[in-house]
Amino acid sequence: MTFFRTDFRADDGEHAERWLLETHGDIRLAGDVRGFAERMVGDARFAVCTTSMAGHYGCDAEFGQILVSTAVGGYTWTVGRDTGSLGEEPALFQPGDRLIADIVDVEAHTLALDVGALRETAAMVYGIDGADVRFDGPRPASAPSAAALTRLLEDSARLRDGLESETLRALVYRALAVSVLEGFRLIGEVPERHLAARARYAAYRGATRFIDDFASLPITVADVAHAVGLPVRDLMDVFRAHAPKGISPRAYLAWARLDAARADLDRDPTQSHDRVAHRWGFSSAAVLELELRRSRPARD
Repeated sequence: MTFFRTDFRADDGEHAERWLLETHGDIRLAGDVRGFAERMVGDARFAVCTTSMAGHYGCDAEFGQILVSTAVGGYTWTVGRDTGSLGEEPALFQPGDRLIADIVDVEAHTLALDVGALRETAAMVYGIDGADVRFDGPRPASAPSAAALTRLLEDSARLRDGLESETLRALVYRALAVSVLEGFRLIGEVPERHLAARARYAAYRGATRFIDDFASLPITVADVAHAVGLPVRDLMDVFRAHAPKGISPRAYLAWARLDAARADLDRDPTQSHDRVAHRWGFSSAAVLELELRRSRPARD
């Protein structure tokens, strides 16, 4: 998935507004804009932004993506009948909302999520085909959710320079997307959704532990599914939702065996490579050595 990085600065409201219109939606600024700077990284699914806004001005905005923001400084907002301050807790703004904000010398951390990507993630995490993603207002579901979202947004900003890595980006996207789905109330939400999400993640962790513990045995994906009490099809869905890059159980099993073979050879390079290869399910030392020379995929 194509990675992008942007670094924008403006000394006046006209240039800042033009940038915001191009990147975030229909956003209008009015007032004393003395300075604006935004660093943004991401891909088609999401972007992590740090925005510095100097001056005192108003903002009238409608967004094309789902935005979750927190801020240091003066940033009061109104959406319909809801009002709040980004300095006190994070808020979520979604397509269809009209945001009216009063901004005074702010540094904001913002997560921008593509609606289609978040819908796919919700379907995988909760196991609901075609899951609708519409949130019941801008406020977090609880005070602990607000605190967790604030920490996650700040941590993501610190990780920004490492997000060129596709593997790290996949992990960060999944953590952010699931945190938003868990941290804000969905319209039509039922309590079982949260239970379903936790149960599916527990199944994923159980499956990876089973693979790591028994990789030296001739286990199959069907054995892994049986061990965690899921049909193979559901196990595939669980891995798509929670594994790095959405890898399959079969790929995780292959990587577990390759890691174990590498560790065996590191411990005793003088032992028979054919014996190590056969122990970990490779047909020959030549096949094992070929796999070891290839770039090592990241695992959870």
